[in-house]
Amino acid sequence: MAVGLRPAEGRDCRDETPLPADVKLIAPGPDIAPEAARFAGAWTGAWKEQDTDTICATLAARCL
Repeated sequence: MAVGLRPAEGRDCRDETPLPADVKLIAPGPDIAPEAARFAGAWTGAWKEQDTDTICATLAARCL
C-alpha cells in the first residue's frame, strides 16, 4: 500500500434525495449516438465544499 493513501470515504446519499414515484428511466433509442446515450440514467452523490460532503443531490438525465 502506498504511503499517504487511504480508502475513499463518502456520504451515502441513496435514500436522502428520493425521486417522485412517477419518474421512469427509459433506455435511449438506437438513433441516439453512443457518446450521448452513455449519459442517460440517474446519478446520486454529495456536493463537496472545501473537501467536505455537504448536501446530497440526484440527477436524472434523458437523451433526446
